[in-house]
Amino acid sequence: PKRARSLNPGEHFLLWAGLLLPGIISPFALILWFGIGYGQPGMYEIWMVLIPVIWLALLLGSCFLCGWIHAIKRGPEDRKRRALKAGGLFLLGQLVITPTLGFGCCALLMTVGPL
Repeated sequence: PKRARSLNPGEHFLLWAGLLLPGIISPFALILWFGIGYGQPGMYEIWMVLIPVIWLALLLGSCFLCGWIHAIKRGPEDRKRRALKAGGLFLLGQLVITPTLGFGCCALLMTVGPL
């Protein structure tokens, strides 16, 4: 069998960004969601739906990107199936990573306070 190639620095960066970005963005999305919900600016109903949809799109896009990078590393054969499988595994990992990073970011924001 063909040997898998190693990742270059750009691919390493994208993998880490794909893993960490949804968790880092989640507290800000929640703060924005609750802020708009309580503030009730014009057309707030649209934003109450749009913010979670945007966050979910970011989460799924990040997981698919990580899966695609992982599949490309393995070679050209059956790339789509491997990308979806690896993306699904990254999504399962996000069940642990995202809340942990989200609560950590919220705790950091509460500790630091307003700037």
